[in-house]
Amino acid sequence: MVRKVWVLTILLMVLGFLGICEGQPKKKVYIGGSFALTGAYAEDAAAVLMGFEDYAKYVNETKSLAPWRKEKWPGDIEIEVLWRDDELKPAKALSIYEELKGRMLVFRVSGSPQALALKDKLAQDRMMATSMATGPYLMLPEPGTIVSYYPIYTDSLAAIADWFKENWKESRKPRVAYLTADNPAGKS
Repeated sequence: MVRKVWVLTILLMVLGFLGICEGQPKKKVYIGGSFALTGAYAEDAAAVLMGFEDYAKYVNETKSLAPWRKEKWPGDIEIEVLWRDDELKPAKALSIYEELKGRMLVFRVSGSPQALALKDKLAQDRMMATSMATGPYLMLPEPGTIVSYYPIYTDSLAAIADWFKENWKESRKPRVAYLTADNPAGKS
């Protein structure tokens, strides 16, 4: 009987200890930010958000930053994506930034109007941001903290022109349209 009590006591202690260890919450690092999931760029923004979510899942599962990197992500830290729909509205992007900035490691800015609205605030707060927005305004009058992962529009159009020059076989001249949002940045 005494032996059974000891075995039961030890078993309960071990289970309790394992429960305490498993109950330790993982530290979290947050990435994400504002995505224009409503409006002209909704489909594109949704694809970018899925990329953020896929990356967080990849790092959390593999503890690798990228297949070509040797460094490992710490096992006790999890990446989580926080996002809000800014509806392609600068004022909404500003309020989203104010809400999330204290939790984010890197903030994501959706488009040019939002980047213009947030540029000085991000630099003042020393917050790094990624964005689909491109253009000289990100660098002038001085570089800020927004890093674009898209080519600027002139480079994109030059690449399209190069493709047509190399591949166009019809006798008529090619027609090219550049579609963008109905906002000041899209009309400039």
